Amino acid sequence: VLMFLADTVDFIIIVFGFWAFGKHSAAADITSSLSEDQVPEAFLVMVLIQFGTMVVDRALYLKKTVMGKVIFQVILVFGIHFWMFFILPGVTERKFSQNTVAQLWYFVKCVYFGLSAYQIRCGYPTRVLGNFLTKSYNYVNLFLFQGFRLVPFLTELRAVMDWVWTDTTLSLSSWICVEDIYAHIFILKCWRESEKRYPQPRGQKKKKVVKYGMGGMIIVLLICIVWFPLLFMSLIKSVAGITNKPLDVSITITLGGYQPIFTMSAQQSQLKDLNQTGFNAFLGSYRGNTAALQFLEGYGKEDITLADLEGNSNSLWTISPPSREKMIQGLLDFSAEFTVVLSWSIQRNLTLGAKAEIASDKLTFVLPENTRRDIATMMSGQQLEKVTLETVYPYYIKAPSDSLAKPIKQLLTDCRWENITVSLVKNVSDEGVREWW
Repeated sequence: VLMFLADTVDFIIIVFGFWAFGKHSAAADITSSLSEDQVPEAFLVMVLIQFGTMVVDRALYLKKTVMGKVIFQVILVFGIHFWMFFILPGVTERKFSQNTVAQLWYFVKCVYFGLSAYQIRCGYPTRVLGNFLTKSYNYVNLFLFQGFRLVPFLTELRAVMDWVWTDTTLSLSSWICVEDIYAHIFILKCWRESEKRYPQPRGQKKKKVVKYGMGGMIIVLLICIVWFPLLFMSLIKSVAGITNKPLDVSITITLGGYQPIFTMSAQQSQLKDLNQTGFNAFLGSYRGNTAALQFLEGYGKEDITLADLEGNSNSLWTISPPSREKMIQGLLDFSAEFTVVLSWSIQRNLTLGAKAEIASDKLTFVLPENTRRDIATMMSGQQLEKVTLETVYPYYIKAPSDSLAKPIKQLLTDCRWENITVSLVKNVSDEGVREWW
């Protein structure tokens, strides 16, 4: 038991102190590596070797092979000392005397070596089956045994290992059934022993202190487990009291997959807050719309931001002449669809609890023939002031903490989708021809 505890402590030291066994502490940070879905090879090797030695030690214990234990002990002693005093200082570029975590790991391993040597001297016991927690019957052993059984796959692994390295006529399924029966008998014996130590007269009802104390705590615990997620999601906003305002709102319009015709972003002074008067007027515009009012009930004026986007694109339209001709041909080819893609992105402060810094999404619409013809005419240089893209612009967008910013369908009913009027502006100067939308 003590040897197993020593190995477990060494295992924990490797997991949480892995940085002390690498050359660069920052690069060997196991927490950051696992968060990036990367497992360092050195860490994996050390963990597997440590776990493998625990399995081999258990197998030798079950087979009662003293000579095998001696050989295993010699290999471990020489191997660990060679690694600890020769290989590790060269890898970490630090002396053993300056590596506190390695010293702690080595100290626990020396305790294991001492216990292992004592085991070799005394020999293995004749009866090797059973759990050390089941040697006595009390509340401490009961709760520790229940905790042992709750560890994922540990009970199954121990049962299979016992079956593999123990001479028996039972099948694996029968062996596991016997283990389960043994566990239930131990639990019942613990409860019977507790009844002997704290006797309860027959036919007498339980005291209210016991019923409301233990039973009440269990009821509260179960209710919290069932309803805590919903309560947490409902109260987190009021408890935190912080609204993650957008830092940048960008929009892009693309025709047929070619170079975007319009890109614009709103920042700082272009992102405006809504005052109480404007918020009341906003709510009043949806009077009678039950779905919209129910949606807006959970929001206040501080949760709404108005993005003032300029009408002129912030970049020139520098499409190449071949792509321009191909785009015009695609617009006039009514046998195939030609789409307009409206995409947007909203940037937030990641330190205020957002799961993603940028929330984005896009909408795709098929252009009707008359709109395609007008755009092609405008691109060909003929006199046409503007073209209207009907019902393609979502006026209200919700940006939650994740990476998806969707239009608010509850607020985009009753013709709330807005039209977009586009026009191609051409400027001819000594520097050449410049175009923008």
